[in-house]
Amino acid sequence: MNEESRLAVRRGLTATNTEQSAEMRSLYSRAPAEPPRVEVYVTDESGAVLGGAYGVILWGRWFDPDVVWLGDAVRGGGTGRMLMQKVEGAAREAGASAVRLDPLDFQACGFYEKCGYRVYGELAGYPEHHTQYLMTKEL
Repeated sequence: MNEESRLAVRRGLTATNTEQSAEMRSLYSRAPAEPPRVEVYVTDESGAVLGGAYGVILWGRWFDPDVVWLGDAVRGGGTGRMLMQKVEGAAREAGASAVRLDPLDFQACGFYEKCGYRVYGELAGYPEHHTQYLMTKEL
């Protein structure tokens, strides 16, 4: 598929959504051309990246992190909690009112719960032999 085809499908979906829902019309009318990006990194004294979190603020004021990761060397000493506080603060400053995460069963779900996230859904077998959790937190 080419870019022109993708744009035609996107325009069609936008038109359908805005025809069907006043809330969607409002969200589309307020959405920036490029969603605000939020990035926070953990580095050592030399500037080497030890972890970080980044993503975009989607329409509806939801921060949707693409990646949250912290290296083994800095886990367990409060760095993860500090990272989450900083990225949540940066998202709030950029206009977000909530965060959504979708970690897999082996990706620190208990840690996120300790940071105030709650599970609102799960998808078993995604990927095969694992479960993806859907988590959220109001900012």
